[in-house]
Amino acid sequence: MTHIEKLTEKISNYIPLTKSMNLKVVSIEDQSVELFAPLEANKNHMNSAFGGSLYTVAVLSCWGLTEEILEVTGIIPKYTMIKSGHIDYLKPVRGDFAAKSHAHKQDIDAFLLGLSRKQLARIQMTSEIFYNGDVCARLVGEFVTAL
Repeated sequence: MTHIEKLTEKISNYIPLTKSMNLKVVSIEDQSVELFAPLEANKNHMNSAFGGSLYTVAVLSCWGLTEEILEVTGIIPKYTMIKSGHIDYLKPVRGDFAAKSHAHKQDIDAFLLGLSRKQLARIQMTSEIFYNGDVCARLVGEFVTAL
């Protein structure tokens, strides 16, 4: 099973809501994870993407990156969850969209060091929602992992 397939299955199993959102993992890199969601399953009464769906996909791209960092380093967490998050909605999303998370290398290194020392660590990540090549929303979140 590929990393994309594993993460897709993990998200689907841990967060059942994502099945009805038709959420897909499309790419995994060292410092980012990209998720895709179709508008049809995530639209509101204005035929644009529902803010709650945008937030969910943004959070899950960051959560997925945290899980991927742990997976490739062989760390099995008790849990990873969002501690806090703030999203700015910049433009309406009127079609299928993607969320791409990003974490800085030094933040990842500090996160892993914290886990090795205290069995508990936090990491700040950013996720941007893209539609038609434009950034339409930006989430900054802090995630906590415990071993």
